[in-house]
Amino acid sequence: MEDYPLNVHGLILKIQNPKTEYRWVAPYLSLPIRTCMITTYSSDLVCKFQTLIDYEGRLNGKLMPIAACVCIAQARVEEAKLFMRIFLEDEEETDFAIAKAKRMVNDVRFKVRRLFNINREWPKGVWNLHDVPSWLIPFFINKFRQLVSKKSVNIISGGHLLREGIYEWKFGENSNFPKSVIRLS
Repeated sequence: MEDYPLNVHGLILKIQNPKTEYRWVAPYLSLPIRTCMITTYSSDLVCKFQTLIDYEGRLNGKLMPIAACVCIAQARVEEAKLFMRIFLEDEEETDFAIAKAKRMVNDVRFKVRRLFNINREWPKGVWNLHDVPSWLIPFFINKFRQLVSKKSVNIISGGHLLREGIYEWKFGENSNFPKSVIRLS
């Protein structure tokens, strides 16, 4: 049985290995995590898979890759697959799918925007988001890098629906990928 991270990497792994037995694990919180190998496909499909990977944690750009990343982060696997198929042009883009994608992405934008409260930073360089589920942290750090600072930062987050607890995320200077994620409780 394989462990697939509950993010866009895991979704691509699921597509690459349709007959493999797997289980979803919390991304970043469960180590080691397998990553996908996308070089075995046509160059067009490789570019689209790479775009999906690049969109993880982003809230601006093309709607369907963002919606797929948001859905898979929230464990909405079937909806993530739908948005991914639309982006890969395997399925038609409907008005209903566009409206649903916009609503979901806007909801996450609102949640992330609310987190930018100066009272959540204590002490300096440590953002206390212990009441926030860990799936929101990649979206938060991406926006944080745009709006606040490129310096090293620590973030305290809540757990994941697949792994409870309180976690400390350590991000290096100008990085959106954590150097380490440590369980505090």
